Amino acid sequence: MKKFVVAMLIVAVLVCVTFLPADELRTRVDAYHLIHTHTGAAATSPATTDFAIRSSDQTLAFDLMSLGNSVGGVTVANGLVLTVYGTATDDQTCTIEYWGIADGGPLEKICSVACIFGTAARTTGVLWVDTVVVTDVHTNTVKTGGGAANGVARVMFDMTGFRYIRCFVTALTSTNVTVQARAF
Repeated sequence: MKKFVVAMLIVAVLVCVTFLPADELRTRVDAYHLIHTHTGAAATSPATTDFAIRSSDQTLAFDLMSLGNSVGGVTVANGLVLTVYGTATDDQTCTIEYWGIADGGPLEKICSVACIFGTAARTTGVLWVDTVVVTDVHTNTVKTGGGAANGVARVMFDMTGFRYIRCFVTALTSTNVTVQARAF
């Protein structure tokens, strides 16, 4: 009887392995990561400068490889979901430009996002952005979600081919702005 039970268990495992590829048995759950904090005056958009390849662009950018789930030098961050919060009052605004960088490459603009803070509080005095309007899109994969009615707005886009993301807050009426991202 024991041999029969062991044999049935082996058959069951083989059936599962045969019909369910390993990729279908796994999923990736990621937390939000702080990728940019801005205080002070608005930054100058790189669109008004040259596109020289500068190591400082990579140094100041968020490295997607730092998420700890890279395999063989390839990041598993195919896309990002970004949320924004800051020290603000209802209806204050900011504009954020998102740029991608490949190893050894120049900054490449992904999009520009106009943000409006709502009343949903992250902590006391720190509000979430509840409205986003994406403009100046340089890729077809930028989407928005959430937000409205004082919720938490999200911007999502494809990061395939980029190792780094860099943010430039080019306009703001709030005191500071923080961008966080979750990879998928």
